Amino acid sequence: NNTGTSITTLQGGTGTGAITLTPGTAGTIVIGAAAGTGNITLGSSTAAQSVLIGNGVNAAAQIVSIANGATASTSTVNILSGVGTAGTAALNLGNNTRVTAIDIGNIAAAAARTINLGTGSNIVGIDTINIGTGATTVANGKTINIGNGTPTGSGTNVITLGSTANASSLTLQGGTAGVLVKSVGAAGVGFQVVDGSNNKVLTADTSSGNVQIGNTA
Repeated sequence: NNTGTSITTLQGGTGTGAITLTPGTAGTIVIGAAAGTGNITLGSSTAAQSVLIGNGVNAAAQIVSIANGATASTSTVNILSGVGTAGTAALNLGNNTRVTAIDIGNIAAAAARTINLGTGSNIVGIDTINIGTGATTVANGKTINIGNGTPTGSGTNVITLGSTANASSLTLQGGTAGVLVKSVGAAGVGFQVVDGSNNKVLTADTSSGNVQIGNTA
């Protein structure tokens, strides 16, 4: 009965498959009403437990979708985002030797977005954020692009590396191929190095090739 405060309980013992829902090979299993507003709870034990979704060894292509409908209102997906009070937690994503693409926010957005990675204010320990640090054995095995797309119209890319606060440091390094700093800026401002007071320490003129060392203000 799906009216009023009716309650239906399915319970089983402690054996494997104590409660099993098994349709035919092409059959479907539907849990929840199409316009339901009540919570659907799956695995809320306080004891040690594994909740497995799509965890079989697939011999054919499989698709696991979470909140993947065409959104017509606000949607929020939370994964490992509770406030921890004890123990440790680990979030593993795409750690599969056969993964060929990992996309995050990879779409032309219909509104402004903020994509944060490790931006929380850490007051207890040290955050180490690694990007492309694995040892590769092939040429160009780690090709890392940051903001190097080509804007069109009046578009621009603005990139800031490092911090000027306290004893913060920034290291740019390269191997035997060197470090290339490239600019197509206007005459006199192709490339500049400034100190903490914005005094120009070095200026490279991209049109003439001249390099000025010292304050040119």
